[in-house]
Amino acid sequence: MGGGLAMLAALKYPARVASLTLMATTSGGPDLSGPSKEFLDFVQGGNQPDWNDREAVIDYILAMLRIMDGGTHNIEELIPRDAIRVDVERTVNVASSYINHYLIELGDPIRPRLGKIQAPTLVIHGRNDSLFPMDHPRAISNEIPGATLLVLPDCGHLILAPSWDRVIPAILRHTSHT
Repeated sequence: MGGGLAMLAALKYPARVASLTLMATTSGGPDLSGPSKEFLDFVQGGNQPDWNDREAVIDYILAMLRIMDGGTHNIEELIPRDAIRVDVERTVNVASSYINHYLIELGDPIRPRLGKIQAPTLVIHGRNDSLFPMDHPRAISNEIPGATLLVLPDCGHLILAPSWDRVIPAILRHTSHT
């Protein structure tokens, strides 16, 4: 959702956007691939926990993170259960943070307007993204003038610490010219 908001900001307020870094996002479009069957089965299969049962919520989050990662990492090594527990316990309404994406109104399609984005753009995307397959970042990088695409071969939808040695320098290079 953040990438979509960033693209909208770049279109609506071009003078306020010095550069864009778009990670694991999409511009949408009926010609682009849908999420993986595993992801769709999970979110549409009635797997939601009892949101009042903290342990069930933590199990649900870990299962979702495994799918979003695309099987490229041991999620519990990178995102320990105790770290998720801290987030769950400090969140007033944890359910809303997991179902909000399904409640938004999409508005006018953004993809036909990508060619008007003037900000230098870096698109970072995991090759194993279970939500937005590789045609999504390719569409963005092909349609925003001068955009650069960085593909992370060992990532899914999550850009986790093992990729930071490539991601952080790329972002620093990209933003140092603005």
